[in-house]
Amino acid sequence: EDAARDLHRIAWRWFDARGAIDEAVRHAVLAGDAEAGADLIEANADSVLARSGMAQLGVLVRLLPPIVVQRRFGLRLFMAHLLLAVRNLPAVEAEVAEMEEELARSPLSMDVQRHGLTVLRAGLAMQRDDSDAIAAMRPQLEAIPDSASAFDVVRRGRALAWLHMTRGDHALARQ
Repeated sequence: EDAARDLHRIAWRWFDARGAIDEAVRHAVLAGDAEAGADLIEANADSVLARSGMAQLGVLVRLLPPIVVQRRFGLRLFMAHLLLAVRNLPAVEAEVAEMEEELARSPLSMDVQRHGLTVLRAGLAMQRDDSDAIAAMRPQLEAIPDSASAFDVVRRGRALAWLHMTRGDHALARQ
């Protein structure tokens, strides 16, 4: 068992060095180092999304033990977006409420996480055809942190475009 773990540890580092993130994550988890797998996912999320889409990133996150995902705000946000994509709105609402409480208790500024949560709430409002809710979030959506992920930038743009289209302001929607 120890020898197998050692081989998986060597394999995940080898795959990571060659940019094969999917295999690197799988071997990291098999090596008993799920935290390293989570680090790999977080570090490469934008490129995995660009290359393979949300479904593949979801597959990778699901390789991790739930406790590891629960400790990582970014992974929880992403999984909530997957729930949103399949219209499991009650589960998204529950996750949003839990993450909002966590942010309220945090002594850190967590601007990127707050913005990511705002983007998720905007997606939830879109699913409910609630343009007033997105209009109320507009200042927060427009105040995007410099270090926001490409995923959040795209989702934010989609929410703002949807808001402007529903309000008939097509010029702003195109921007």
